[in-house]
Amino acid sequence: MDVLMIIGSFVIGAFFNAIIKPAAKTVYYWSLCYIALSVILVFSYWLLYLTTAKASILVNTFEVRLHIGELVWYGMFGYFMFNILAAFRNELTAGDNDELKKIIRSTLWSGSILTANLFIMEAAVGKIQPFTACYFTASGYAIWFFYFILTTEFLGGLGILFHFKFKTGVPAAALLMLIMIGALYTHRNNGEPLTRAHSAIIQFIMLALMIVIYYLEGQANGQLKPYNKPL
Repeated sequence: MDVLMIIGSFVIGAFFNAIIKPAAKTVYYWSLCYIALSVILVFSYWLLYLTTAKASILVNTFEVRLHIGELVWYGMFGYFMFNILAAFRNELTAGDNDELKKIIRSTLWSGSILTANLFIMEAAVGKIQPFTACYFTASGYAIWFFYFILTTEFLGGLGILFHFKFKTGVPAAALLMLIMIGALYTHRNNGEPLTRAHSAIIQFIMLALMIVIYYLEGQANGQLKPYNKPL
């Protein structure tokens, strides 16, 4: 999907946060719907990959709806992220702090589910499809490095997914960002058009935003500020 469309969706979501100011509990309920959307998208990704009728009209229609769902997802991420940022600027009661922590947790769960799936799926698909290994070797890399990257992406995805249990989100996201930088370098070194690097750019941006949310999670758990309504 085009990078500008995703960035635009994120900005629109942030804009809606400025004009739509529900109570904190309402925002929390919305964040639960956001988790459900992430689960639906993950299921749709795997369904699309596992289907055999790749060129059918039905699959093409499904892909269009999936892209729309992705745009909605990034827009909601922008909304919740700026909602959380705005919350840290308010003076609120101790009870409302619990709502802030719930919203942060739900936003992280949603981001973790989708982001982790993308890297786990890339590792799984890359190992199965011979084209990926051929691309690595044609780019001048040894075959062992190909399997190293796949393994790292898989473990990085698990690190993001199990952040709430082992607090591995930040190192996992940082490691995957380094891999995305390497991917961008490879595309550039091969003289490929920027469109070939769209996936790496989007994932890099998403990982950076996840690190911001991880930081806000730490701030909320360490020294809470009251939460009521977004600015």
